[in-house]
Amino acid sequence: QYVSHLPVGSILNIAHSITSREAGSPPALTPFAAYCLGHAFAKMVVKQIPTDKDEVTICLGTDPREHGMRLADAFSRGAESVEGTKVIFTGLASTPAMFEFCR
Repeated sequence: QYVSHLPVGSILNIAHSITSREAGSPPALTPFAAYCLGHAFAKMVVKQIPTDKDEVTICLGTDPREHGMRLADAFSRGAESVEGTKVIFTGLASTPAMFEFCR
């Protein structure tokens, strides 16, 4: 299911649109969608977070689902396609572990 980002607005609204899709429809989160989300997220972070460093670092982990690695790879490639962005992939990680890693 394609979700147009222009009328929807923020990344949070896009995520809500993806999760509220009809039963039986094809999965909305594809590797290409993850790439696009990674690119959009990195552009937002670079633009909105002032930093005195030359690049912004994004930490990325995955859960144990079989498609997690593929989606994480696509998200990373999308994020790193934005100039001034570096992605650190932690592998399998829980939310509390990511919190500690990013502090």
